[in-house]
Amino acid sequence: MKILPQSPPPRSILAPAGSGAATGAGRKGKTPKHVLSRELQVYYSRLTTALLPPTNEQAKRAAALSSLQYDAGLQNLLPYLVRWVGERVITAIRNSNTDSDCGTSLEILLRVIHALIQNERLFMEPYVRPFRASLISSLGEGHH
Repeated sequence: MKILPQSPPPRSILAPAGSGAATGAGRKGKTPKHVLSRELQVYYSRLTTALLPPTNEQAKRAAALSSLQYDAGLQNLLPYLVRWVGERVITAIRNSNTDSDCGTSLEILLRVIHALIQNERLFMEPYVRPFRASLISSLGEGHH
């Protein structure tokens, strides 16, 4: 029986080269500690693209939200999704005076948070605090 050498893990396309995200050697508290498979990287890209404007494809958005609510295989994507939601909330709030899609974006991001919280197959406890910050920021923006 011949033993094949183990190939190195794929570098995450969600982090810039040399950032340490692929090995978990990035900044403490900022980078997930695992590597995403190529399939999860593609899934993440399609999922996030389907959710926010400029896309107006309601069927794709609905499918993405449904996937977030019911898909059992999202646990490894969760840190990336939490970071993505937080970044998009900040971007929407910063651009609220010039972006006509700001309210729509914030509403969709609230739906993303709701869908993930409703997903009984995900362990959400470590992500409550970041989501709470995103919720407070987005809800506060709605009153301005």
